[in-house]
Amino acid sequence: MENIKLQGELFDIQRFSLDDGPGIRTVVFLKGCNQACPWCHNPESLSVKPQIFRVQSLCTACGRCAQNCKQGAVTLEDGRYVRDPERCVACGECVKVCPNDGCKLLGKAWTVDEVMRVLYKDRLYYRESDGGVTFSGGEPTLQHAFLLEMLKRCRDAGFHTAIETNGNNDWQVYESLLPLLDYVMIDLKHTDSELHRKVIGAGNERVLTTLKNLSGRVPVEVRVPVIPGFNAQREQLQDIVNTVRDFGIKLIRFLPYHTFGISKYLSLGEEYPYPVDEPMTEEQLTGLIDGLDTEGLEVLIGK
Repeated sequence: MENIKLQGELFDIQRFSLDDGPGIRTVVFLKGCNQACPWCHNPESLSVKPQIFRVQSLCTACGRCAQNCKQGAVTLEDGRYVRDPERCVACGECVKVCPNDGCKLLGKAWTVDEVMRVLYKDRLYYRESDGGVTFSGGEPTLQHAFLLEMLKRCRDAGFHTAIETNGNNDWQVYESLLPLLDYVMIDLKHTDSELHRKVIGAGNERVLTTLKNLSGRVPVEVRVPVIPGFNAQREQLQDIVNTVRDFGIKLIRFLPYHTFGISKYLSLGEEYPYPVDEPMTEEQLTGLIDGLDTEGLEVLIGK
């Protein structure tokens, strides 16, 4: 019987995804991350704590949230919604009275059984499309005990399992998960550890160790977000390609920089921390990739 005290902090469960591993998948998003990529497109995943998320297009500044906030964290100034993050405790009282679902509470404790009930709804889609379940984040391995139990239950149910990870955790963590994983998607953002630490907040030594140790033990897809001002130079991208090839990994996917995170940061009451506000086109990315020596690798672009 499941330990009812074992819970995971989630901010979303996305069904019918086609972009997070093979086939049709359900993606379980866990909160909390040990990196702080300033271009993050899921900033609501960075903190493990619940957060208030205001959908600006749905907010009519009716003032009900301000009236119901016991902390005095929400006010209307000149007809504009203003939230004080220092006072806000993410209690969700504003969410209860919002008439348009303009306020949402992102972050909830789920038991393993609760998540499994959602996953079972899509088991026929997994079977027909060779799909399954992907655990993402944030960084899902930070909630190791919950993730391990979820993977065990998925394996018992016959579901194909995958994780999306930044690779920046102790190898022992990944080694414990390996017998329960069918597919791993792992980011490699830069080969210069000092620049990695300066921009992202953590070096890349553990990422490289994880990549090296995963090779040959489970199907691995290396994902490279191509970021202007960070790694969007042919020399740096070639270094990444060479590293992946040297580790014996065969699949690499380049992802063009996008600005999906800008509106999310605003909805969280924060400023977007990366200074580039124009997305990279697929044509620009293709122009960079075409000049690389990718012999021996399967190269994918986008998604």
